[in-house]
Amino acid sequence: MADTKIMVELHKSSLSTIPGKYTGTVFSSGTLTNESIAEQIAEERTDLRPETIKLVLELADAVKVSALLEGKTVNDGMGYYRTVCNGTFDGDRATFDSEAHSLSVAYTPCKTLRKGYSDVEVSTRPGATGTSIFTVYDAVSASENSTITSGGVVYVTGQQIRIVGSNEGNGVFFVAEDGTEYSPVVISTNEPANLIMQLPTLETGNYTLKIVTQCGVNGRAMKTVSTCEFENTLSVQ
Repeated sequence: MADTKIMVELHKSSLSTIPGKYTGTVFSSGTLTNESIAEQIAEERTDLRPETIKLVLELADAVKVSALLEGKTVNDGMGYYRTVCNGTFDGDRATFDSEAHSLSVAYTPCKTLRKGYSDVEVSTRPGATGTSIFTVYDAVSASENSTITSGGVVYVTGQQIRIVGSNEGNGVFFVAEDGTEYSPVVISTNEPANLIMQLPTLETGNYTLKIVTQCGVNGRAMKTVSTCEFENTLSVQ
């Protein structure tokens, strides 16, 4: 039996035209931070203080960020990170336009992690019912469930996520770490399983995607208001 296990929740596919097709979403079993990493290391190495380990981890993060901003490639044991340029250029002498182009990070997992996935025991179960967010795809950075681009276009898939109903608090919100909520400039596609929207101007930082709606199983408005927050933190870089 495998030492590690992952739970995959199955949801009806909003992208497949074949009836009965489901997509799998890995259920998050928790979030690891520098603080929790430091505490785990300190439990194994009692000669090291968690505060010291956390400081070293934060300093290492800062060095890696600086390296990536200088165009360097970072190999930190978890994988390879490199800065990539998104968007197309008109000719080989075109200049970088922040309205049409952006920089983001590409990640390739290390050999140990890739091999580890082959040894993981995967279980499946029916996905949650009601309003649920499955994926958030950023069209500018071409990243899924991680990076979003200020002013860019985002595709959201899920179930019962159509914004409908008379409740004044209904809508899509990107919530900053200080609690400030930002709404999309426009939602061009508003369907029970798909939302396509243009993001407002967002400052660099981490955001939580929150959807408040009265969408029912048939896409029509119910009396009950549902609030759903995406489990992944979305980062504007």
